[in-house]
Amino acid sequence: MTKKTLPKHTGEATATVHEYVYDKLGRLLHDRVTAFGVGIDQTVKRITRSYEIRGMLEKISSYDNATVGSGTIVNEVQFAYNDFSLLTADYQSHSGAVVIGSTPKVQYAYADGSANHTRPTSLTYPDSRVVTLDYGTAGGGDDLLSRLASLKQGTTVLAGYSYLGLNLPIRVNYSGEPGVELTYLKQGAEPNGDAGDQYTGLDRFGRLVDQRWLKTSDGTHRERVQYGFDRAGNRVAGQPGRHQQPGRVLPLRQSLPVEDPQAGQPQRRQDRHQRHAGLAGGLELRSDGKLAGHNQCLRDQGQREHDAGPEPKPRQSQ
Repeated sequence: MTKKTLPKHTGEATATVHEYVYDKLGRLLHDRVTAFGVGIDQTVKRITRSYEIRGMLEKISSYDNATVGSGTIVNEVQFAYNDFSLLTADYQSHSGAVVIGSTPKVQYAYADGSANHTRPTSLTYPDSRVVTLDYGTAGGGDDLLSRLASLKQGTTVLAGYSYLGLNLPIRVNYSGEPGVELTYLKQGAEPNGDAGDQYTGLDRFGRLVDQRWLKTSDGTHRERVQYGFDRAGNRVAGQPGRHQQPGRVLPLRQSLPVEDPQAGQPQRRQDRHQRHAGLAGGLELRSDGKLAGHNQCLRDQGQREHDAGPEPKPRQSQ
C-alpha cells in the first residue's frame, strides 16, 4: 500500500487533513481524515472503497473512525455487475451497512447479447416502478442503431425522441407529464433557418442557436432561449425570450478589465473575436424573435477582413 497525505496549511484555522491510501494497482482504498478544521462536521472520518475480482468498484463505505479496521459503518453504497461488466444493481443504505434483500436498490436490465448488443432495456426503482427503454419497431432504424425511441412506464410514453441524422436529438416530446416538448424545428410558416432547412434551432455549423420548450396542448412557448457566437465559436450572447423584450440581450461573455496606465483607471477591453464579429456590445433581439445579425454580421465582417488583409501588428518601442 502507498499513502499520500494532504498537509495542513499553516495559519488556516479551518484546514482539514486527508490521508489517501492506495493499493499496488494505484486504486484508492481509503480517504482518512486525520485532523478536522474548526466547524467541520466529524460524523464521517473515513471513506473506504473495495473492488470486486474484475477490478470494478464494489463498495463505498463511510466510517466514524479514521483508523482502518476500526469503527462503525455510517452509510454504504454497493454495486453489482453482470457478465458483461455492466451495472445491474445499485444498493444505497443511509444508515449502516448494505443488507442484500432489505436495503433499497435501483436495478438495471440489459439485452442478453444474443442480438450482438447489450443495450439497456429497463430501470427499476426501489418502489418497484419500472421505466422501459423502447427502441421502436423491430428491424426499424431506431432498433438497428440501438437508438432510444421512447421511455415508457407501462403503456404510458414518458418521453419520445426524434433525431437528425445518426443520433442527434432534434425533438423530445413529454406528452404525458408535464406536457411539454423540447424542439429545434421551425414552427408553422416560419422561414428556414441559417442552414437553409427546417432545423432552425441549429445553425449551419450544427451549433445550438434557438432552443424552444413548447406546451404540447396548444403549441405555445413555455421557454425560448437563443444564442449567438463569435468567429472562434465561443458563445457570446443568450436571449431568454420568455423574460426579455425585443431589443434586449443577455451577454454571456464580458469584456476584460485592464489598467489604463495614463488615467490609472480600469477600462474594458473587447475580446478580439467579439470585436471582429460585431458582438462586443451584445446582440439585438428583433421583434420577430431572432437575434439580429448573429449570422449575417459574421459573413459581412469576414468579407471586410478578407478585403482589408490581416490586422497590423503593434509597433515595438526601440
